[in-house]
Amino acid sequence: MNSTPPSSLLKVVLGKFPASARFYQSLRPDVLPAGSYAMPQLASHMGEWLSVLEGVVPWAPFDSRKRVLIIGNLKWWLEYGVVLGLLLRSGGHQVDIAYLP
Repeated sequence: MNSTPPSSLLKVVLGKFPASARFYQSLRPDVLPAGSYAMPQLASHMGEWLSVLEGVVPWAPFDSRKRVLIIGNLKWWLEYGVVLGLLLRSGGHQVDIAYLP
């Protein structure tokens, strides 16, 4: 006999509705979704990272500087993307960072 627990069945049914995750998040604002990031955590390190890069002379030759777009989705990729963007910016490249919530 293959029986599905009621909680699993409910998850499957609610997963069919696009707004169900947003509705659940509005009911539980204190719980961060799995894989989410906390912007204050990223912002807390930003001052230190910027102070380290203040004295760096752009290392990329002027004629080879690029415009770069870095896209992050999950917490670790967003943090990695910000750090990578700062390093590229210190080299003289123009960097834009985008994220998918």
